Amino acid sequence: MKTLFYIGVFIFLAGFAMKKIKSEKVSPNIDYSVNIMSENTKNEPNYTKVDKTNEISQPKTKIVYLRGLGKYTPSDLYEFKKYVEDSYGYKCVIGDNVPTIREMYTSDGNSLEGSDCILKLYDHNKFTIYITDENLVTGDLQVRGVTYLNHNTIIIESGSYNKDTVLHEIGHTLGLEHCDNPKCLMAINNDEYETNDFCDNCKRKLKK
Repeated sequence: MKTLFYIGVFIFLAGFAMKKIKSEKVSPNIDYSVNIMSENTKNEPNYTKVDKTNEISQPKTKIVYLRGLGKYTPSDLYEFKKYVEDSYGYKCVIGDNVPTIREMYTSDGNSLEGSDCILKLYDHNKFTIYITDENLVTGDLQVRGVTYLNHNTIIIESGSYNKDTVLHEIGHTLGLEHCDNPKCLMAINNDEYETNDFCDNCKRKLKK
């Protein structure tokens, strides 16, 4: 029964998360937590403007493990490490990469199925973010990242929105659902906005 509940929550979160076929790499007006942006650098968000996310009152001693999953780029782990440490103040530890197994893939073997990856990799004793270069889906939806509400396992497909994606997904693990404010990190369908922070309402929820 608990497994069915988690799967239901997972489907609710991922239901908003879609992107175009991977070869296209551009998908405006889609949940930015899953959409991968064009490699055209003039369209990249300005990640140098980090102001208020480090004000979030979360425990500074929390340890987050970063691990590559299947095919991945090692330098990406250090990129994610900086984003998480700078924004949340968590201590990040880079661990060994994890090989994928057949049960983590879709029936055609072409994509990682996010929900199956979480079920196989979940460890209630560790908060772990798995980073992959492989195509990530949940059901029929292409996604950037997947997790459950109040969970401790995140799967992310590395791309051009890495910072927003990891901060957004950690927000879900802290109990935040999607936000109606298009400029908030927890918003969806807002790729046209430069979002580097939570809105005041989401910050209040985090501080409770």
